[in-house]
Amino acid sequence: MNQFKPENFFDLSNFEHKALFEGVQDVWEIFARIPGYLENFFARIPKEQRIKGTIKPGAILVGEDIYIGEGAKIEPTAYIEGPCIIGPRSIVGTAAYIRGCTILGEHAIIGHCTEAKNTIMLDNAAAPHFNFVGD
Repeated sequence: MNQFKPENFFDLSNFEHKALFEGVQDVWEIFARIPGYLENFFARIPKEQRIKGTIKPGAILVGEDIYIGEGAKIEPTAYIEGPCIIGPRSIVGTAAYIRGCTILGEHAIIGHCTEAKNTIMLDNAAAPHFNFVGD
């Protein structure tokens, strides 16, 4: 039995993006899958349906492949580069930096001055202020 399978670490039963983990033997294998997963995700979502949350004045979004779920809040001076998914009811804090290949689940929090890149945060995960989450 492989001790590094994702199901040994996470309950993915309700995670919207659990398909990313299917067939993975070692939990770290998902990082190589993120770009292709995001490419397929954005191929299915029309550009005009990608921003459902609130983007406060002063926030910067770079690129077309950015999805912001319903009820999500992007605070002033947050900087977001696509491709990325900000899940429903998630928060990206003031001066946070989201780099490409990031997926935030529902109710995830990227705090003030926190940077995230090439990462997945499951539902209800939080990275408080002044952190780096990546790879």
